[in-house]
Amino acid sequence: MSTLTFSISSEAYKKLEAELQEFKAKARRIIGEDKEKADGVYQMNIHLFSNLE
Repeated sequence: MSTLTFSISSEAYKKLEAELQEFKAKARRIIGEDKEKADGVYQMNIHLFSNLE
């Protein structure tokens, strides 16, 4: 498990959000192209949210 707490501008947040969407698309592609027999079940959680009210 890995955590990261940081402070950024709203513009940087938007860029980070777009990068995460790209990463999720790439992960789905890798999963879809996997031709090997599965040997495990995995769950990946990525949470990106503001602590501001």
